[in-house]
Amino acid sequence: MAEIMTESGTTHRETRIYVFHGVQVHRRKDAQGQFTLLDAIDEDEKKIRQIADRLQQHGYGVMRARHNRAGRVYCTCKATWAGRGIPPDDPFNQEPTTGEPIVKSKLIHEDGAEKTFAVVFEAGDEAMAGLQEFARQNHLGGARFTAIGAFEEATLGYFDWQSKEYRKIPIREQVEVLSLVGDIALEDGEPKLHAHVVLGRSDGTTRGGHLLEARVRPTLEVMLVESPEHLHKEHDPESGLALIRL
Repeated sequence: MAEIMTESGTTHRETRIYVFHGVQVHRRKDAQGQFTLLDAIDEDEKKIRQIADRLQQHGYGVMRARHNRAGRVYCTCKATWAGRGIPPDDPFNQEPTTGEPIVKSKLIHEDGAEKTFAVVFEAGDEAMAGLQEFARQNHLGGARFTAIGAFEEATLGYFDWQSKEYRKIPIREQVEVLSLVGDIALEDGEPKLHAHVVLGRSDGTTRGGHLLEARVRPTLEVMLVESPEHLHKEHDPESGLALIRL
């Protein structure tokens, strides 16, 4: 069971804090004022993995990462509600919903062990969290995907080689998804997404980068191909990233 605390602040910065396995998990509001975002940080990777597993069981799309700063290694977990409707009030003290589909999908081709899926997101869906959960539910580990559609907002990233962190690039306007490409590989036995995107603005200019998160409006149409051979990522000490190793 999680202990619930409240962190004071302005309305749009209001935070709820759960304590799960001794680790504080912060639950924050999104741009629509809903408590759909959670994050946690700790040096114990096992505890962070337990938190991630719990959130995935309740319909959240989860991304874990390992960081090395000033010789100190710590792990993070960021989760975004990817299910339909309103997220559970307390994801650490309710029955899990594992197995429930969170996006519309269809297996449109199968050739031996290679499978092609069509995955369609609706308005309001979180794209990266939804794809992450789709990959987990379908046990994907060696896939590539492309997509077109539109977002009402998004957050891109640029990897700063000096700091070894992604610099966030917020996009707070309706944009067209001109190109979205990515792959899925396994890290510590779990599927991990890597996606880049080019977004078109109303004046014809573009913004691009690593796709961190995005809210769909009105649709995102994804074509995803899973190969029979899985790919694996390993921690790269020079960059601090998890990279595919063949």
